[in-house]
Amino acid sequence: MIAEAAVVSGIALLAYGLYSVLTSRNLLRMLASVEVAFNGVLLLVLVLALHAYSKGFEAAEAGLLVLAAIVLTAVEVAVLAAIILLTYRVKGSVMVDKVRELRG
Repeated sequence: MIAEAAVVSGIALLAYGLYSVLTSRNLLRMLASVEVAFNGVLLLVLVLALHAYSKGFEAAEAGLLVLAAIVLTAVEVAVLAAIILLTYRVKGSVMVDKVRELRG
């Protein structure tokens, strides 16, 4: 019962994140949406690891993979937030249309 709810929640997070990325024009909102979608994928991986563990397979590798992904996501968010902040300082906006003008 809990696994089914986690799968539905993971798919809902993934769908919401993808929808928000496709409909948003603000870079910060797009970054947050990508993170929501990624967390949905991580939730699905953890549920898959739990399912594999219940069938007799070792689930520690999946847990370590998810932990490494969370650490890398934190680094990614820090770097992208710095880039978005720099874009705001240069252009005065974080809208995608303004960023397109930065191309050389």
